[in-house]
Amino acid sequence: MRSYPETPPGWTELRRRRIGPFTTHVTYRRGDGGTAEWRSRAHRKHASLLSRGGHSGWWAPRHASWWIAVLFISGSACFVVGPFPGFVQLVGAGADAVVLFNASTYDALRSGLSTPQENRLIRAPDVSGAPAS
Repeated sequence: MRSYPETPPGWTELRRRRIGPFTTHVTYRRGDGGTAEWRSRAHRKHASLLSRGGHSGWWAPRHASWWIAVLFISGSACFVVGPFPGFVQLVGAGADAVVLFNASTYDALRSGLSTPQENRLIRAPDVSGAPAS
């Protein structure tokens, strides 16, 4: 059984570090006598579609990692804005529930519900996390 990564032709493996069955670092002697190192983390980062670079600026909407960051920042902003006093009066309960993006929180804030209605809407979500109907 060959181990990953395979030694390139004309090179000699000098040292291999592992964590359990996983190779994390390999040092090779190249054919010209120099050394080369392979690191699993750098290899994964270079091979990842999320981390492929070529763009060093902050504006990179063609990269999935950029969109992940934008969505994370947007979600974080909702947590900052949602609990501000007066926000619900400014935008209304429906819009506030969307910014809190949690239907159970919205249901918990509703008034005029009987105890069985509260238990059904707030405390007994179905398997998808949505309130039971």
